[in-house]
Amino acid sequence: MSITRAVTLGILLFTLAIAAWPATGELAPSSFLFMDELEVGMEGVGKTTVRGNQMEEFNVTIVGLVDNPGDTNDYIMVRSHGEAIDLAGGYAQGMSGSPIYIDDRLVGAFYGAFAFNESADPIGFVRPIETMLPLAEAVASQAAAEAQRGMFDPEAPAHPTLANALSQATGNQIQEVRFTSVPPSLTDRQANPEVAHVVPMSTSLWVGGLSGRALEWLKNGVAPSRLNPGSAGLLDVGGAADRLREQLTVGVEDRFDKRVLPMASAAQGADSEQTFAEFEPGRPMSALLAQGDVAFGSICTTSYVDPAANVLLACGHQIYMSGESSMFLGKARVIDTVNSAQISFVLPQVSRQEIHGTVRQDRTQAIGASLGDQPRTVDFHAQITDKATGNERDFNVRMADSGNLLGSLVFSSLLQAVDSTINRIGQGTMTVRYAIEGENLPKTLERSDVFASMSDIAVPGPLQVAQAVLLLDQNEFEDPKISRVNVEIEVEEDLQQFRVVEIDTDQESYGPGDTVQYTARLRAFRGEEQTIQGEVELPDDLRSRQLTLRVSGGGQQQQQSSSGSSDAPEFQDLEGLIKAVEASQTNDQLTVELLGLPRAPTDDDAEDRQTASASFGDVQRLGSGVVTGEERATLSIDRSTPDRNDDDGDTTEADSDDESDSTDDSDDEDDDSDCESFYYC
Repeated sequence: MSITRAVTLGILLFTLAIAAWPATGELAPSSFLFMDELEVGMEGVGKTTVRGNQMEEFNVTIVGLVDNPGDTNDYIMVRSHGEAIDLAGGYAQGMSGSPIYIDDRLVGAFYGAFAFNESADPIGFVRPIETMLPLAEAVASQAAAEAQRGMFDPEAPAHPTLANALSQATGNQIQEVRFTSVPPSLTDRQANPEVAHVVPMSTSLWVGGLSGRALEWLKNGVAPSRLNPGSAGLLDVGGAADRLREQLTVGVEDRFDKRVLPMASAAQGADSEQTFAEFEPGRPMSALLAQGDVAFGSICTTSYVDPAANVLLACGHQIYMSGESSMFLGKARVIDTVNSAQISFVLPQVSRQEIHGTVRQDRTQAIGASLGDQPRTVDFHAQITDKATGNERDFNVRMADSGNLLGSLVFSSLLQAVDSTINRIGQGTMTVRYAIEGENLPKTLERSDVFASMSDIAVPGPLQVAQAVLLLDQNEFEDPKISRVNVEIEVEEDLQQFRVVEIDTDQESYGPGDTVQYTARLRAFRGEEQTIQGEVELPDDLRSRQLTLRVSGGGQQQQQSSSGSSDAPEFQDLEGLIKAVEASQTNDQLTVELLGLPRAPTDDDAEDRQTASASFGDVQRLGSGVVTGEERATLSIDRSTPDRNDDDGDTTEADSDDESDSTDDSDDEDDDSDCESFYYC
């Protein structure tokens, strides 16, 4: 450790100690023991919890000191023994952060151990306390801490200093040390006996409230083949469909290189303060991204608490390496510890209702939390009704404002809510209504849609809701500070799907300014046909002799739009983006439009062009049931009578225009295929 670094750190620690002394009477500079004061052979104790709320102590002996370059790469190697080590079968994932004391002075926090270690006194790795304390100042002042170097350079896995220290401590010839979250296979270990593998003790992510495919897809990602059948749920707005697919197809295990394990949540009514002990060094804590009917996060051990500054340090390593963070600080308890040949791990239980602070720092050397304050939350509520069985369920989750996982958490939570309510995978029709609120949103986003599926009705609705959340959360204009997502879903087993098979008009010939009365005939899937009637007004200044009236279902339009047949809209602000989502075509929508009209004069302005186009079309919603397919009808335009807007003196000019227009009449039908929008070409 350099002299400059030691002096700077000493000033910082002295300042922290003096600031805390008047309030607690317990914290003084002698409360810590730093690396330059340690020697091989020193003995001390560690504190941890391996079952229930019972604090356990274990004995430690320093067997090596490693002072690597950088501020976060120093390590203390210890051998441990005692009842806690025996109960855990060595070290266990979840013990990371366990404080280590020598002469009642805090040395650091346990954070890693060897995989496949069957020794009665296994070697463990301790993070020096002086590398962790700067996070306490950052949390207490709520200021951004300078980014720290990573734990190791993955391109240079060999660490000669550490390998030499391990060789001396173990008597084995260790040539290389690899830090990994996944224990090596037996084949790899046999092929590389000179390599030691160190596994951080809290690399797992724990999930409660998810099961079946909702848990599996969150862990390992959703196969693209499974997303494609539900792609009708995705909107062609703002590029969020591709971003959501990318987020969902990569599971959190690959994304964060961590195992995902099922976690027990306290039963309803049993989640009381008596169940979970107060925060203190040696007791478990949780850093959660979701809490409620779904819990998601990491469990490790509290290393240090400063009650004067309301600061807590834990883990001795990062969780997501996110730097500044906003996770929920929650209480936890250990049900028991599972002994494993690879690496043991605790079975945790978390408080799913109470938030006791905010995890503000997620760095290489530790996580840092402020006690007592409340983080910003996204309150997610879903009400699911299965009309076939009458089952209903209310689903409530508080989610941390974490953009890189928010879409995945919304999708997984909503899929779990639907799957657990309808209790089947198969055909059906889903109606979904949702509203998204935010502190910085100019208005609440509100939308409804209908989906039909022959194979898996549960997927499309959750996909669209997750996409809308992701679209707002990652918009280019400003942080929306999403505060609430409210979803109502109804599922019925019958397939409510209709295909457009015909469109008729009340006349064969029309003049400029006339109103076209149409009747669209829809063929139902194993049901009665339906007819939809409406009208479309022709422009007063119409000069074409022939137009095409096209009727199409929502699913067909969505498919065409997704294939790139229309330009992606551009938005000027967040309000424009919200309006585009709300106005996006729904699957129960029947759209009737005119093809063959001349271009609008506002062609360069997409928004004005769409407004003008809507004047010569008609949109209707069935309210239930998906509409697909497309049909067309040809309209003959009789221009023998002068335009109603033309003056008598313009008759000759109009007639002249008619003659010139007639030369293009034969190409009118072919020109329809070149239309660049639904209304104008």
